[in-house]
Amino acid sequence: MRVEDFHKPLVPATYVVMSLDLAAERGVARDVILRDIVLPEPLLAHSEARVSLLTYGRIVARSLRLTGDAALGFAFGLRSSLTAHGLLGLGLMSQATLRDALTFGAQYFVPLRFPGFELGIRPLRHEGGERWIGLQETLPYGPLRQYAFDVLAVGFTHVLELALGRDEYTLCLQRPEPADFARFAGQLPTIRFDSEVNRIRVPAEALERPLPAANAMTAQLVRQQCDHDLALLGFRGDEPARVRALLYDSGSEGYPGVEQAAARLFMSVRTLKRRLHQHGLSYRVLVQEARFRKSQRMLRNTDLSVGEIATRLGYRSPANFTRAFRNWAGVSPGAYRKGDGAD
Repeated sequence: MRVEDFHKPLVPATYVVMSLDLAAERGVARDVILRDIVLPEPLLAHSEARVSLLTYGRIVARSLRLTGDAALGFAFGLRSSLTAHGLLGLGLMSQATLRDALTFGAQYFVPLRFPGFELGIRPLRHEGGERWIGLQETLPYGPLRQYAFDVLAVGFTHVLELALGRDEYTLCLQRPEPADFARFAGQLPTIRFDSEVNRIRVPAEALERPLPAANAMTAQLVRQQCDHDLALLGFRGDEPARVRALLYDSGSEGYPGVEQAAARLFMSVRTLKRRLHQHGLSYRVLVQEARFRKSQRMLRNTDLSVGEIATRLGYRSPANFTRAFRNWAGVSPGAYRKGDGAD
């Protein structure tokens, strides 16, 4: 992850709502927190909306300062249950073992929900019966560093408690103990403050414990969607992968022009064209590729006529679509539907 990623809309708007609610419960009104922060109200009501790390950082920093609550990260972590994370929470719960859930968390949950952090599992030195889950920042969070660690560490207790009792693991945090931490004592495991590093200690054998809601098919479906989301946000692959991920979801409303695509990928048209050219591609070629793949899916999986498919893909006539499809597949759409064409 790069410093310029602070400007990308990576943080779910639901996190903004949760932060504003926590501040309001502590006597600081929403409009006070959002003063001079441009954040359209409809954005907060959209489940898939995101804001930039910089914008969210301003909201959190102001919440910490105005509420005076040094343990605000603990409160946020406790409130962010697995179900609050939607598809990602389902992905965590559907893994076969605790180790699988933590691996899924490192690969998908952390970059999609806590960008700028890494999570890893390592053996503890001189303590062979335990493992520690290391938390490390990859971007400079500055004064919000410990808040972010608090949220991430406490948030992951929801994952650990799928297989562990609260007395079986320990949170180790570099921060000093907050003055009124006793209010959280009954909701959290043992926490060792003033630790050398931020980490979570767990029994080694616990990593292989099965999870009660394990489901291999669900886990695979969630993983595929997460791969798509990572590519779209620029955390996986190169520009062609990002454009393909963008176009995959665009067919129903028409494919965006290169100007719209560049804006949604946070770069100039010139930069997008140059980076695609470096791979021997153009935006037009990728749109054609997306249309071909979309047409294949519709011919195989729907009863739509060739004319209806042509219209949905943005062709002016069925003849234009048929000609383009024949160039791609070597057969007509009708022949492909009957099984005469190859993938």
